[in-house]
Amino acid sequence: MLWLGVQLANAGYEVWSDVTKLIGGEVFWDDIEDAVRHHTAKFILVVSHAALNKEGVKDEINLAVMVERVQKLERFVVPVRVDDVPFTEFKANIARKNAIDFTGGWAPGLARLFEALERDQTPRGKVTPIDVSQWCGLRFATAQERRPEPEQLISNWLPITALPNSVSVLDIGLAEAAVRNAMSASRLPWFPYFRLVGTLGTLIDLQQELPTHNVKKKYELALEDFLGGTPPEMPGVKRADARRMLVSLLRQSWNNAMEAKGLRPFKMADNSVAWFFPKGLIEKDTAYFVDHTGKRRRKAMVGRSEKRGVYWHLGFIAKPVVNDAPHFIMKAAIIFTHDGNTPLDSVDKMHKLRRSFCRNWWNDQWRNLMLAYLAWIADSGSAITLAMGDFASVTVDASPMQFTSPISCPDPAVKRKAQDQEPDEDETPPEAPVEADEDGFLGDFEEDDDD
Repeated sequence: MLWLGVQLANAGYEVWSDVTKLIGGEVFWDDIEDAVRHHTAKFILVVSHAALNKEGVKDEINLAVMVERVQKLERFVVPVRVDDVPFTEFKANIARKNAIDFTGGWAPGLARLFEALERDQTPRGKVTPIDVSQWCGLRFATAQERRPEPEQLISNWLPITALPNSVSVLDIGLAEAAVRNAMSASRLPWFPYFRLVGTLGTLIDLQQELPTHNVKKKYELALEDFLGGTPPEMPGVKRADARRMLVSLLRQSWNNAMEAKGLRPFKMADNSVAWFFPKGLIEKDTAYFVDHTGKRRRKAMVGRSEKRGVYWHLGFIAKPVVNDAPHFIMKAAIIFTHDGNTPLDSVDKMHKLRRSFCRNWWNDQWRNLMLAYLAWIADSGSAITLAMGDFASVTVDASPMQFTSPISCPDPAVKRKAQDQEPDEDETPPEAPVEADEDGFLGDFEEDDDD
């Protein structure tokens, strides 16, 4: 919420919240009720699992909705979803509103929020970037100010370095209604096109998958022409449709590859699939990798908390993105089980565990967990190969894309809250899954004590 408030203020909006107060002006409102009733043009509701369970937030929502109805203000309350809380859990008084979803990325989410504010001609105030800068200077320590020094940044993007050159559109000799059932017996990534089957594989691949069917090639298109949209052979496929079809093929091939590696699937609230390590899949549940400094290290992929009687498992969601630089976006997910294999069936318990287990894991920990995960699925090689058939494949770089920022900012000091010093039973962090760096070595591997 702090980040969102600063971005809105930087765009000229006068932002008031319990964490920012007023940026660029006097704090002249005594309480939230006064602010909502008399000084608010838009009430932006930041929706998350935590927010929906707080009594204070519920009261603020009721107040804002009442103001909207009594004063007959159109689109006064604007919900913004910032985590994976299902839309079905939205309270009744905001469930019908068109929420802006930030879970696909905060930058595009912010852009959609700006569009909504501009559409409704939401008035800007007298806030300037100088006001925001001065506020940040007072809010944050001088030691954390940016420096005019370049900094190397490791992303969670995996570049797709090679794709098949063509798309095959095949006829399997069945009516449209029967195609999906027949293809369910195949592991070849595919997409439907009326009664035809589209794939990045070849005619031979599908003939091998469906030996009892009369499979024939109908069209073969250059991938570039296909992605350009409305090719002569498939005039009904627009550019956006073609890209969605390619995304589907990439997602299917990734899922096939992860299943073949022995990882287990877990469907998240947004229907994406996280592939996680079951206990015992790899020796000592530990993966080896080379970190960003060039050192060889190891990280646990599975661990156990005896206090809570659960195993934790590292998993990742891979989201394919098709643009001028196709890539997969990797998103971590921690899965919990009682037996080392079967995810808990309680969504609420899983979410509560995830929040408390991971609250003290910082960017360097997530980065190393990702590097260890990628090193294992790539068999410690430089690339991940995704089969589109026996005769066609996609190559994904196993090293995340890196970017150079012209400025750098030191990592802020982590301040532990009072409840972190003496946590109760429910809030006690489990055994850390990321090892503390040490100076000892095991062979040519850096030894980390995390077994």
